[in-house]
Amino acid sequence: MWHAISRRPILLLRQVCVAAAASACLFAFAARTSADDEPVASVDAKATSHGGPVIRPASQAVPLVVESLTEIAVLGDGRFRHANALIHIAVLPDGKQLVASAEDGAARLWDCETGKQEQRFYNGQGGYVWCCAPLPGGKEVLTCGADNRVTRWDVGTGNVLHRYAHPSGVFRLAVASGGERFASSGDDNRTILWNTANGEQERSFRGHTDSVYGVAIDANDRYLVTCGDDKSIRVWDLADGQSRHKLTAHTDAVYTAAFAPQGARFATCSDDKSVRVWDAESGEEVWNVALPDTVYVIAWSPDGNRIAATCKDNRIYVLDAGDGKKTLSITVELGYHWPVAFSPDGTSLYSGGSGLVWRWDAQSGKQLFPNPDEQPLIGAISSLAIAPDGATAYLCGKDARIHVWSVAEQRRTTQWPVEKPVASLDVSPDGQSVLAADDANVHIFDAATGKATSTIKCGENLSKAEFVDAGRRVVTIGRAQSASLWDAATGKLVATLSGHHQSIDYLHVSADGDRIVTAAGDGTARVWGAHSGKELSRIGTPTENAQNTMRLPTFLADNRSVALVDDKKQLKVWLAPSLDEASASADEVRRLVADLGSDRYRIRQDATVKLIRVAGTMREHLQEVSTKDPEVAWRLRKIMSSIERGESPSTLLGKPLVLTDKPQSLAAHGDGIHFAAILRVDAAASIVIGRFTKDGAAAIRTIETGHSPSHVAFSRDGRRMFAANRNGTVSVFECRPQP
Repeated sequence: MWHAISRRPILLLRQVCVAAAASACLFAFAARTSADDEPVASVDAKATSHGGPVIRPASQAVPLVVESLTEIAVLGDGRFRHANALIHIAVLPDGKQLVASAEDGAARLWDCETGKQEQRFYNGQGGYVWCCAPLPGGKEVLTCGADNRVTRWDVGTGNVLHRYAHPSGVFRLAVASGGERFASSGDDNRTILWNTANGEQERSFRGHTDSVYGVAIDANDRYLVTCGDDKSIRVWDLADGQSRHKLTAHTDAVYTAAFAPQGARFATCSDDKSVRVWDAESGEEVWNVALPDTVYVIAWSPDGNRIAATCKDNRIYVLDAGDGKKTLSITVELGYHWPVAFSPDGTSLYSGGSGLVWRWDAQSGKQLFPNPDEQPLIGAISSLAIAPDGATAYLCGKDARIHVWSVAEQRRTTQWPVEKPVASLDVSPDGQSVLAADDANVHIFDAATGKATSTIKCGENLSKAEFVDAGRRVVTIGRAQSASLWDAATGKLVATLSGHHQSIDYLHVSADGDRIVTAAGDGTARVWGAHSGKELSRIGTPTENAQNTMRLPTFLADNRSVALVDDKKQLKVWLAPSLDEASASADEVRRLVADLGSDRYRIRQDATVKLIRVAGTMREHLQEVSTKDPEVAWRLRKIMSSIERGESPSTLLGKPLVLTDKPQSLAAHGDGIHFAAILRVDAAASIVIGRFTKDGAAAIRTIETGHSPSHVAFSRDGRRMFAANRNGTVSVFECRPQP
């Protein structure tokens, strides 16, 4: 305990000694650059023993009241939005609602007219939901997926009515005409016929030698058709379970089988780029048509005259059901579209892509939703940045646009077109500039006008960029073993941050812009000086093949200590020395800088010591001081370097917090006490709120939003928490009650 309390005067004494040495051109600070070195600091015992913050709070941050943390707004258009890629769409018989399933572990019930979500069917285990099928009457719906079961839901209440345990993952469902029976096909190479009411298996259809991807039952309940990865199609007698035909015309995996609304004809589609129509009675092929690429899903129009097919070439093709001729081609600009379904009246087509249900005019191919004129954000949010005052949010998705939202008005105020989809966003500390990085360049915009002011050409594989040094510089990473430091105004390369042995995956900048932390696949996290570009500290031991990779390095409220997560799902905190920082007026700083040029040694020494003590709170003033005296300039650089190097993370705080899953995002609150982490990126994704104590980190509350958050951040003043969601929206939480 004595060691912890007495450390401060020792460190302050070291600063004075260093200052004296600086006057003699000998600056040497005890910065630790290896994890093998002895710790240079420990927890402030006085603070922790009285329940105060372990980490020095930010001066502008209000305390976080965890118990009252509530969602107050959702920014963005949440209509028809899923948290991941869609897999299946089924329209209910009355045409007023549709149910769609996705890779996010949930199916959702939507109002077809408004796009409003009316029900969320979550399987409780995550993973793909491969299929959804309404039962006759539209009051119940079936879902199935990677959770190895079929679930029957009440549409009105969202409650589970029954679960049917399948021996493996379930890909597709087919409901008999009366709804008393349904079939499920799965990864165990077989199809099971179930009694809907009592949940008993009535029959099992075996014969495929690989996964059964598709299943269909004709309108008269005579035939059951299956298809799968073994490239074959099988026609079964539904009554006795006997195989009627084995069809092998497809030359690759067969994904979907679908019967015409009337009669015995059915269609199939395949990885061999073809759509084929068959007669179930005779087993003969009626026609086939080749499309440009893999065909994923097919759907018959209600009148049986058309077949819609989604193709890997980013088009939806509508074919004449009589001869296979193409009658309509719909180009999907943003690519991937898997499921497709007709409305019951045949006037509309619904398809799914980029986590969104799209609606098309089935005759003309015109896009009906989302309205092209509205230009909504498409896909999951790839990056989120918050203005320093928390009043404005900047959002990016898969589309090449920056969406600017007013938090108070909960509306998009403007949008800025960019050349490519944005991978990373950031706002300068003064809020006047916005940084947007694509895969090769960093573009800097005027926040007031949206006009580009400069461009930094970084090359290829750029993955993240952030402002540093009060917005004067930009740091970037991108699939390389080094980070790059650029001049924000000129776009010139200032320094290369080299030292990692594998590519850098994570980047974070301290709130004061003075430090940079990176983490790579070499098992280390490294702290760098934003002014010098030099490595200041290292956490972990570098290896060529890291056994325990560091993830999500995050500066805490003191701008020096670092929290991170390892592959064992352990949240750890590395503390920096807790040194007192004095303050001074701008005039006093200028006077002290002038004293650095004095001919008298004692005056220079006194000014150096005082500047070191106030440098932490007066960084910007020191950076703005200009001098023509080269000796004064040299002394100033040494003072800034000493502060930069002298307070680096070095001591592990308490015991690690073992999380229930690997976090996707980590943020520290400015009060020096709390943090937030996102666990899992699917429908079950949750926000964990925790606290830093003298014993380490501890979780104290979990927030479920239903939006599948993927990134979390606090506003600089600590009053709000923002969660970027995979359904293209942002949840805004108030961090304390309004007075």
